[in-house]
Amino acid sequence: MKPQTRAVNVLEKTSEYLRAGLVDKQPAWYNVVGQTPPIKNFIRQPRFEHPIKEKVVTPPKKGDINFNGRKTKLYKTSHHEQKRDVYNIPKLKFVEDQLRQLFYEQHPWELARPRILLENTGEDIKNQDWSSIIQINKPLDGESVVQRTLYLLNNTKGLDFKKAYDTARHEYYRVRIQLQIEEQVAKEQNEMFGAGYDLSLFESGVEKEQAVIDKWKQDAVEGTQLMEAKNVSPQAAWSGESTTEGKPTTTTTKN
Repeated sequence: MKPQTRAVNVLEKTSEYLRAGLVDKQPAWYNVVGQTPPIKNFIRQPRFEHPIKEKVVTPPKKGDINFNGRKTKLYKTSHHEQKRDVYNIPKLKFVEDQLRQLFYEQHPWELARPRILLENTGEDIKNQDWSSIIQINKPLDGESVVQRTLYLLNNTKGLDFKKAYDTARHEYYRVRIQLQIEEQVAKEQNEMFGAGYDLSLFESGVEKEQAVIDKWKQDAVEGTQLMEAKNVSPQAAWSGESTTEGKPTTTTTKN
């Protein structure tokens, strides 16, 4: 089957149409495709490159030591010394993702806080100055720690990754404590003037848990009484005697 090359030749065809006058206006994508033309060679070449160290690794030869520390046996057709992922695209890795994973592993309950994922223009980050962890158009969350850490790494000399992250994390703790104190003071002031509040999520959870425990206790008491009633024989119940652990016990009443 002949490979289809019409899509990759779109730049040449459009140039011919422009010169011939078949197309009056230059397309918007013309300059972009001209700067980065599409690949016309569809034969995939093996990528002998270390995915972490980004160093070119020469392919092993016959008799050399391969990646696993064993001698190559390329003369055998049934044994392949080539890695399976030489044709795969390397995964993109960003420092921001590593910071997010580290922060939320250490603070899993921060994921329970509500967050706003929608933006009006999508350019809110352009109006944010991370010289301070407090932002006007963004609430305090884990992303604040990530952006603050990147700012410290890029603008502070002699500061390594761990120190920058610890500095941003401690700033986050101080601001979070300050916000919680302000919320508690405002709540107490409102209650003093007659405002009422519903139960918090923690208090509501404790109340529901206690209701389940009370129901379980009531069912357990009723079940125990039913089992004791089944263990009592009719003669012992009529004569006022009951059996406890196989031994008859006599109950007497005083007038």
